[in-house]
Amino acid sequence: MINAQIKTDIKKDRFTYLRDSYDAEKCKNIKSFIDDFPNSKAEMNYGGSEKRIWMAHRYGNESIIDFVNFSNSLVSQLCKQSMAPLNVLAYSNLPVEITDNRLTKGRWHYDSFSKLFKVFLFVDDITENNGCMEIIPRTNGVFKLKKIFENNFLFHYRHIFNKQKRQAYDAISDSKIQKILDKGHKKKSLTGSQGDIVLVDTASLIHRASPCREGKRYLLACYYPKVI
Repeated sequence: MINAQIKTDIKKDRFTYLRDSYDAEKCKNIKSFIDDFPNSKAEMNYGGSEKRIWMAHRYGNESIIDFVNFSNSLVSQLCKQSMAPLNVLAYSNLPVEITDNRLTKGRWHYDSFSKLFKVFLFVDDITENNGCMEIIPRTNGVFKLKKIFENNFLFHYRHIFNKQKRQAYDAISDSKIQKILDKGHKKKSLTGSQGDIVLVDTASLIHRASPCREGKRYLLACYYPKVI
């Protein structure tokens, strides 16, 4: 499944697709699991429009466990050693009020300053309207290194060594993102069909879950230390 071109794409672009790679019936089973999971036991965000189920592989759903094993195999091939996820997140998004800045702004971020790699399963079709992930290519490497020296972009200098405080890379303002786009960077929407898989270095690329405008988005994500 992991070939030389996939490794090249990840090293160069920090993401890649594996199209039509997971069984549709298992995706439907995962979708039902997310819908049936009690909201009271999930993490609810964005005014209750986002439902997050952490450690989703520990609830006995065979389709989720099967995907985690498949994902582990992919990542183990990439790093040439046995790998297991740090966490597994199953989640869904409902439409939000687009005019409400509290629900739509401040979503851009890096997941970590150091290392984090994710394998996403598109549990259902994902479009630009139902809350696809957006990334900004070429915000890794030298770009990110330079931003270390820009106060309040990656770090708030006043508490740079305080691990109890959220750092700036957790939520990059839309105005700062617009400046990046104005200088020539382009957003890329990660859309696809049920069963598609996307591998993303979310510690290296600025990204966000775009606001869901219609329908419903379903995803399953396995979290790993950066592997390539």
